Amino acid sequence: MKAIDFTRSFMTFSVRKPTNSARIQLDASCEWIDEKRGERDTFYLITPCKSETMYKAGKLFQEPNYDFCGVWSEREYLIMRTHAAHERDNREVGLNRDRFAEVKLDIRHFATTEPLASEKAIVEATLRGDLITAVTEIRDEKRGVRAVMEYPIKTMNVDPKAMRFQVDTGPVAWPDFEADADQTVARFHRAFTVYNTFDKAEFVIEKPTPIGGGEGAPHYTAHYSDIREVAAQNRLYGVSNG
Repeated sequence: MKAIDFTRSFMTFSVRKPTNSARIQLDASCEWIDEKRGERDTFYLITPCKSETMYKAGKLFQEPNYDFCGVWSEREYLIMRTHAAHERDNREVGLNRDRFAEVKLDIRHFATTEPLASEKAIVEATLRGDLITAVTEIRDEKRGVRAVMEYPIKTMNVDPKAMRFQVDTGPVAWPDFEADADQTVARFHRAFTVYNTFDKAEFVIEKPTPIGGGEGAPHYTAHYSDIREVAAQNRLYGVSNG
């Protein structure tokens, strides 16, 4: 497998008014495979940044501030603007050609990777300080759809005595198989994943989450609170020369 080197992979979008090009590092990818239609496409989750005004002499951070993040493919985009209060949140979906002067995906791969097919191999690679990348595949048999998520392991737990491992990492691009969406990119949400076996995974997905409100209507904020456990195929790879 030619694993993605996310530290050297970027999405760059350019706009005309005002003129600007933003190069943003990638956090994760997800290949969406519709077996019934014979279609597939790969989507890339970018690293979040904060809302700002561009190239001014005064204060640059916008108020109220929000997280700017998104998912891009060669054709489609999803921009996620996430505020402290959910009622200000905004998800913008469209085609790259209608929104941007140019969108460029620079995907770089590691020259070689080593499959880590056992708990022992994972523990040893972790303790050696090797870079580790992972692929998690999930599927919806009823809809005939698969999603192959790829992401770097940023947090890994190991027990060298028992030769056990536990991944706890993210964000990843979580695909909602059940979403009613005209464009595939609209299905995606940010999530974190945890697992200690090769055949299942848990995801905690970002969603509007109530945070109280007294006697009135509850207030909501975007938070990782929707926990799902799913059957999955988890494959891990080590990069000793990274």
